[in-house]
Amino acid sequence: MALPDKLQASSPGRTDFAFAVPSPARTAQRVADSMRQADQLRRADASTSPALSKNPSSEQGRSSSSSDDRNSTAHSPFMSRDDPPHASITPESKQQPFRKEGMRIVATFFKPGAAKELPLDPVVRDTVIRDLTWNTHPDVFLPAYEEIYHILETTSLPRFLASASANINRPKQLFWYAVGIADLLLGVVLAIVLIMALPAPPQASRAWRLFAVPLAGIGFMQAYSAWRGFCSEVWGRGHTQLRVWELQEMDAEAAHHWARVLRPGAPPRRKSAEKAQVRTIERVDDVRAIAPFAAVRTPPPPDGRRASKSGAGKPLFTRFPRLGGRQGRECDRRSWDGDDGARADEEVAYARPPVFGPERVVLDPRIQAVHRQIMRDMLYAGFWFTLAFTVLILAVPAYR
Repeated sequence: MALPDKLQASSPGRTDFAFAVPSPARTAQRVADSMRQADQLRRADASTSPALSKNPSSEQGRSSSSSDDRNSTAHSPFMSRDDPPHASITPESKQQPFRKEGMRIVATFFKPGAAKELPLDPVVRDTVIRDLTWNTHPDVFLPAYEEIYHILETTSLPRFLASASANINRPKQLFWYAVGIADLLLGVVLAIVLIMALPAPPQASRAWRLFAVPLAGIGFMQAYSAWRGFCSEVWGRGHTQLRVWELQEMDAEAAHHWARVLRPGAPPRRKSAEKAQVRTIERVDDVRAIAPFAAVRTPPPPDGRRASKSGAGKPLFTRFPRLGGRQGRECDRRSWDGDDGARADEEVAYARPPVFGPERVVLDPRIQAVHRQIMRDMLYAGFWFTLAFTVLILAVPAYR
């Protein structure tokens, strides 16, 4: 539903803006236009009547003037801490659409020291805040959007892809280091043994030395993949191992979920907002309505009726969902048997396998492209090493 015409007329509206990569020239031009417009409005306000409701998109009547400290955003009503928010805003500007939303945006993303302050250039930030004093159209934030998009594309995204290029954790990386170095040393030792044991041609051909090439080549590629933090087996499944911090977050979320949902009788120790949610859950008398995925694990009651919440008795679940493996199955067995002593071993029972840990599917096409490039690099490195190693062992003369 559109705003009334009177409210729409109180804000200048859309400006001529073309999205492009930020440049010093364009930034300087925007700053000059903003300061010139602010100075013009200030002079008009002091001499005749408030001009905030006029359309500033017209270039007629604009005159160049020198800029000074009076145009600083410290005097903007959006940034002032001592004066009321609308101290220097005219009655017409109070009726501008999206003014309250604009003030919330400034307080959240633009104000220095805010919890979610954007890493904007001070010039761009001051320009946006200055323009908001007379224009509340969302297009005022386009320069900030342009700047943040440029930072995201040139800084944040490359760093993220560099971090996501590794699809294994440190334990498996060390595992592939050990396997690769062992295979490489075995290939080198086998090549030395063949060179020392076989006589010189024509009694024996040097082609027998090529038996050491595959082992050495595979070992080199394994060591190279470990150096890149990459595993071809995990990549072949389209997965990546979960990071340590992801595992910790999952454990914390699982603990909170199962303590809140599957133990409704426990005393709540959350904030007031979560206490209301716990009380709502306690009113539901069926586990299947709360966690359908866990209903299959609920032991059927002796009388054949559906399991329901009751004030007495043990809770239905004393464990988090199993993560797989022998330890998880053993923990579940002890849980159903009612072994309360297993609770003390909960962290040990759910210890993550250090090498073959849990994985997740890679869905981002940019991460998939990075993994394919690393796989090609590994094959290229293995090919050139194999070629150089083959030439080396064939060129060495026989020992006897």
